[in-house]
Amino acid sequence: MQTTNTMTQSERWHVRAIEAKGREFLALIDELRTPPQMVNTDVADTAALGMASQAAAIVRFDRELNIAAERIEEAVMWAIKHVTT
Repeated sequence: MQTTNTMTQSERWHVRAIEAKGREFLALIDELRTPPQMVNTDVADTAALGMASQAAAIVRFDRELNIAAERIEEAVMWAIKHVTT
């Protein structure tokens, strides 16, 4: 038999606060990301690949920011787990 655990008002408040701070921190991380840069592809290169010449977006891979975002999400998950168990 499984029992359901309903959260208290205090627990709900803490969960909402943790989620809000997590979203705030993730938004800050997103502001640091490198914006995509538009570049024209070389006609010779695209012709060799059988593609039409067109502008392409080059996005710098922000590895450290991706790791930071994953860790923030993980921290929020663990904090909420602590509050709810």
